[in-house]
Amino acid sequence: MATRGLMLTAQDAARRLGVDVEQLRRWRRAGTGPAWVRLGRSIRYHPGALDTWESTAQDRR
Repeated sequence: MATRGLMLTAQDAARRLGVDVEQLRRWRRAGTGPAWVRLGRSIRYHPGALDTWESTAQDRR
């Protein structure tokens, strides 16, 4: 799994959540997905943010 420090790429985050990258993109646009940051041109996700979002978002999928 490619990471930059503790941050996951969108591809890694999607794999971890069991969705595709396009679904993450839709969630970002809607403001409903897990917290993310932009590093340069890359989108990154902190594993803890994915855990938090996943534990509260089971109904939203």
